[in-house]
Amino acid sequence: MEVSRWVLSKKPENVDDFVHYKIVKWSSTLKSFLSREIYIHFDKNRIRKSLYRPFCQNFLYYDQFLNDRPGLYHSIFPNNSSHQENITICLTDLGAEKPFMA
Repeated sequence: MEVSRWVLSKKPENVDDFVHYKIVKWSSTLKSFLSREIYIHFDKNRIRKSLYRPFCQNFLYYDQFLNDRPGLYHSIFPNNSSHQENITICLTDLGAEKPFMA
């Protein structure tokens, strides 16, 4: 939708003046995709179960365009074939502000 709006607006030079920051968190990568007219389409297979804090299950839409700079996460976190697998354990550092560790 935003790419179509961008094209209809005759591709303004300053992307920052064009985008609405209250609607979408525009990263530099996402603004680059907009200026290159890359359309992103919803794919239900990209929805992943995830945990937010120890026991709060959420869903994450994991997409190479929308998840800015994912690094090697695609090889670490579950995909459709390993969805039930939990292969990471995260710990806080000794220098963390919270006085406890997992």
